[in-house]
Amino acid sequence: MKSASLFWMYGKLVLTALIWGSSFNIGRYASLHAGPYAVALVRFVIAAVCLSILCFWREGRLPALNRVRLPLVVGLALTGVLAYNLLFFSGLRYLPGSRAALIVALNPIFVAIASSVLSRHRLSVRAWGGVAVSLVGALLVISRGHFADLALTFGIGESMILGCCFAWCVYTLMGRKVAATGLSSLGATTWSALFGALFLSLPALYEGQLMQFPWQAWPMQLAMLHLGGLATAVAFIWYADGVKVIGATRTIIFTNFVPVSAVMIGVLLLAEPFHWSMPVGGVLVLGGIWLTNRS
Repeated sequence: MKSASLFWMYGKLVLTALIWGSSFNIGRYASLHAGPYAVALVRFVIAAVCLSILCFWREGRLPALNRVRLPLVVGLALTGVLAYNLLFFSGLRYLPGSRAALIVALNPIFVAIASSVLSRHRLSVRAWGGVAVSLVGALLVISRGHFADLALTFGIGESMILGCCFAWCVYTLMGRKVAATGLSSLGATTWSALFGALFLSLPALYEGQLMQFPWQAWPMQLAMLHLGGLATAVAFIWYADGVKVIGATRTIIFTNFVPVSAVMIGVLLLAEPFHWSMPVGGVLVLGGIWLTNRS
């Protein structure tokens, strides 16, 4: 029974990576047709509504916040919602989704190092090998087998997406502390979305693009439903469940599959050419995940 639940947990994390992979291209479309701060706010207003309904349905109410939980939940909102989304949507205005996905593939390295330093949790040689193999697979897919192409000078877009990695690293490590307070994954995600939407309203109002938001365009409506519903309400809960069940370091390794899925979605939906590096890199990413999570 335990192995079956772990298998389902890993399956949800793979689906989360697929959903987030598609969000790079969808997020770029949205940020180019509306203000990035307005897109971020609308995304989390939708997410907060969906999560609140789900929280009342599953748990009967919003879980109470005490003096221990409140600052942690606010920290989740400031890092995983406010900082990450402002940098994410702003960065996508300057560089394509595949390039952004490449930088996000560095997330496991940041979390593994930070977890090792802060919690004195030492990864085994095999686990470090899994992180390395998975990262190489992600880089192989994005570079199409030409690693020399990765040595490009970072611009403002790359710097913003790199900032996303640091924000997500803090969010992931903080998620373990939130779980230790007894707050459910759904409750923590709902509260962080509510606080995050509140925090995002200030830069969105300052940006002044809310009144020009293309609400009537159905592609934008679908994009926001994906970003707010699937990529946030659903995927955030599954990600938080992963941190709680298998730990931050093992959960973050699944984000290496995000750039792989981003490129594959580009091939299937955007008619980008298929390359041998895609299946090879995908196998390396999954192999690295298996090495890191092997009992």
